Amino acid sequence: MESLKYKGYSGSIEYSKADNCLHGKVIGLDKGTCITYEGDTALELYEDFKGAIDDYLDYCKDKGIQPKTFSPSTETFSKVFLSANFAKSVFTPKHSTQNNHSIPQ
Repeated sequence: MESLKYKGYSGSIEYSKADNCLHGKVIGLDKGTCITYEGDTALELYEDFKGAIDDYLDYCKDKGIQPKTFSPSTETFSKVFLSANFAKSVFTPKHSTQNNHSIPQ
């Protein structure tokens, strides 16, 4: 699991201990464009991510704007990989041999 993926876009996975929720942002967009999403569960996070991408694409279509797609870089990959590994550790019960809480891809 590297990141959330949908329609050619990738998003980070982060955990807020203070808010006890998951959140992230779409990676690789132009400066000034920020798409965020959140959820209390892995499934909610992924569904909100997909909804945010669909909203962005609808907005671009309505405005006649060419949507930007993800363009990976080494720095971005490192940040996503670290966030994904952290999320994986959050979702994997310490005393279980089976991971039933993985984020859908």
